[in-house]
Amino acid sequence: MSKVEKQSFVFFAEREFTCWRERECNDVYPCQISSQGSNGVTLKLDDTTIRFAKGVAQEISHCLKDAFLVNLGNEVNVLFTSRKRKSKLERKFRKDVSGRWNYMADGRFKCQQKENEIYFMKFSKAPVETMEELGVYTVEEGGIELVLESMCYSFGMQDAFWLAESLLAATHFE
Repeated sequence: MSKVEKQSFVFFAEREFTCWRERECNDVYPCQISSQGSNGVTLKLDDTTIRFAKGVAQEISHCLKDAFLVNLGNEVNVLFTSRKRKSKLERKFRKDVSGRWNYMADGRFKCQQKENEIYFMKFSKAPVETMEELGVYTVEEGGIELVLESMCYSFGMQDAFWLAESLLAATHFE
C-alpha cells in the first residue's frame, strides 16, 4: 500500500481497489479514507483528494449501498433496494432491455476547490458559483462508479461495499 503522511487521524482505513473497467489488466489504485474529527471525511483515490462534509459522506455511503444492492439483485433476477429514505441525490432505478436493473444517483454540491483537493460542502438545488456534480452508478457486469465532474472511478461490488462502510464509519468520528 502507499505511504501515509504522519498525521493524527481519528479514523483511517486503506485498501487497494481494482479498476472495474480495466480489471482484465489487473489495474489497481489505492483508496484511503480518513477523518481528523471536525474536518469532515477525506477520501483519497489514486492521486485525487476529495473531502466531504459529514452529511455528504453519509449520502455517498447510502448511494454506494443502493448500487451494491441493485447489482446483487441482478445476480438473482430481482431488484433489491434499501429502505425508503430522503435522499439528497436524485435516485433512479431503470430496467434495461436485457432485464437487468441499473441505478443512478446524481446531485450538485457546493464545493471549494484547491490545487490538489475538492471539498464537497453541502447539497445545493439553487445554482451557485462553485458547484460540482457527483454521481454513483451501476455499470455492466456488476461494477459501480463514483463520478465527479472531471473524474470517474470504477470498482467492483466488494470495493464499493467497503467504501460505503468506511465512509459511514469515518462520519461517526467527526
